[in-house]
Order: sequence, then C-alpha cells, then structure tokens
Amino acid sequence: MDMLAGLAGVNVAQCQPAPMSTMTDYPELVIALGPDTRFLAVDRFDRGPDGAVHMEDACQLLTLMPGQKYSGAKQFVKLIQILDRFSTRGIEDVRQFFVRQVVNTLIGNPDAHLKSFSVLYPNGISPELSPAYDIVCMSALPGFRGFGTNVAIDALQRKETRDRYAAIARQAGISERIAKAAVTQTVSLAKDHWPKALREMEVPHAVRREIEDRLNSLPLARGVMS
Repeated sequence: MDMLAGLAGVNVAQCQPAPMSTMTDYPELVIALGPDTRFLAVDRFDRGPDGAVHMEDACQLLTLMPGQKYSGAKQFVKLIQILDRFSTRGIEDVRQFFVRQVVNTLIGNPDAHLKSFSVLYPNGISPELSPAYDIVCMSALPGFRGFGTNVAIDALQRKETRDRYAAIARQAGISERIAKAAVTQTVSLAKDHWPKALREMEVPHAVRREIEDRLNSLPLARGVMS
C-alpha cells in the first residue's frame, strides 16, 4: 500500500517486504510465524547522523491520551493549524496532510487515526510532518465489519467530497484552494497509476477489487479526470 500511496504523492517512509528468515535476532518469532512469511521492513526515519531525532505522534502533540486517537475532525483541524504555524515546511506539510487523507479514503484505510500522523524535530525545536506509515487497505480485511469504530469512519470516507476538504481547510484558517488542489492532484495521480500498479503488485484479490471499486465509485474520485 505504501507503493500506491507514493504514486499518489504521499511522502512515504522507505520500506520493503522481507522474509521472516532475515530476523536473526528473533528466532522464536521466526519459528512462530514461519521463515517464509513476509513482513514490512521500515527504515528508521527518526534517526539522523547524530543519533535519534525526537518524534511525537499527533496524540502526544495535541496532549491527548492514546485512547483518544479517534477524536475526529476537530483534532485534525488543530493538527493542520500547528503544521501551518510551526512546521519548517509550512504550507507544504498542510498540503501533504490533505494528500494523505485523500489516499486513506481511496485506498480504504479508515484506521488513519491521530497516532498515524507524527512530527519530527530535526533541529530539536521546530516540527515537520514525518514520512507516512501504517497505510493499509483495512476495509478489505476479513472480519472488517466487526470493527465498529473503523466501519463508522469508513462510512464517512465513502461520503467525502472536495467540498468537505475545503470546509476543513476553512476551519483551520487555510485557503480552500490548497485542499481542493490536493484532492484533484491526488485523485488524478491515483487514477493514472494505481490500476497498472495493482495489476503488477502481489496483492490479494479482495484488496485489488476494493481499491479499484473505491477509485471508480467514491464521490471524492468522481468528476476528477486523469
């Protein structure tokens, strides 16, 4: 899913699938899951030449407890305002936020909560949006209907429009044009690149079908030409 997100303009963490057999420090885990089982190996983007780089997820940044990670749009508005005012990348991080949320909707990821967004402090003082991580097509998982909160979020995603994103921008004091342009460009990139990528990727049929259906039918994707 990270590959698809990257094709649509998301700044994703560097990662690649690897077999469990490479996890030589955890032999018990290799035995439990099987040496040929694959996992997603993600580079530590919270490390720099001088060591660890301080990182906070959005719950920590907004002084919320982890259990409040599904706090909703009001907290995301606060996150946007912080990125706009304090991020070293300013409006580019704001735009990237909207790009990621569009991708989460198109890819079927209703688990993109506040802890799925983090900031790094490369200079120790000012934050910037970290690379994206934990992007999954959750809506295609077996038993998805048993996750009440995520099902409710999925229902909201299926009703999203460009105007909804524009409204969130207004609430954050951001120009609507930034949100609308992010939606338009992200959807166009997804329509241009995802169908071919999905044919070539090793993904379960249910995931491929779910993403293709969302890309062709969701209101957010309609009316945007590739």
